[in-house]
Amino acid sequence: MNRIVISLDETHHLMDGKPLYSYRFDNVQSFHFPLAYAPVRNGQHAFFINIEGKSVFERNFKNAFGFYDDIATVVDERGFFHIDERGRDIHFQHFAWSGNFQEGICVVEDMESKQFFHIDRNGDPIYIKKYAYVGDYRYGIAVITNTDGFCTHIDMQGQLLHGKHFLELDVYHKGYAIAKDERGYFHINKIGEAIYNERYMKLEPYYNNRAIAIDQYGIKLIISIEGKIVKKLSEMKK
Repeated sequence: MNRIVISLDETHHLMDGKPLYSYRFDNVQSFHFPLAYAPVRNGQHAFFINIEGKSVFERNFKNAFGFYDDIATVVDERGFFHIDERGRDIHFQHFAWSGNFQEGICVVEDMESKQFFHIDRNGDPIYIKKYAYVGDYRYGIAVITNTDGFCTHIDMQGQLLHGKHFLELDVYHKGYAIAKDERGYFHINKIGEAIYNERYMKLEPYYNNRAIAIDQYGIKLIISIEGKIVKKLSEMKK
């Protein structure tokens, strides 16, 4: 199934370079497995197809997105909501916007306050507070943005993980997260502490204890977890 890709014009799917089915749509999105359903659009209608290009259940939407955790985010005239693999609503809530389910939790935007929070599969908030924005949970930790624009991490109960706030913040990867303060980008640990003193113009997550960074002079580097330069990938232009 990994051989299935979207055609360049995004009207159908290909397998080994050949059309997977004879149908053509206005737009198709990727198949998500193991269900092997893909959202497609024709005119004003969005629905789901199987690998034969046929509709998997008799229900259309204004918009539809892929299945994650066997749940899909869809849109009708009432707003964003969620369905199961049979096309049935999994709860009765509707939202101004919704992300996709990750780790059994989903980001949504409240219809009235336009603030963001996380819900469970029943459509219920997993904590009380709402924020200017929230991101997906990864390994039980999510990034939230307060109304002042500063970011921090929360756990699955909505409690602050470390209580430190930053101008920008990413999810944890390999135990470290990218943060930004007034000096630039750097990595922090699970208690919100910088793991080195340097700051960078641009920074990537660690991959096997190495990360790509660009310093204040525009030089691309590989750095270690200790913040030491392992290798310079480019030199400063004169």
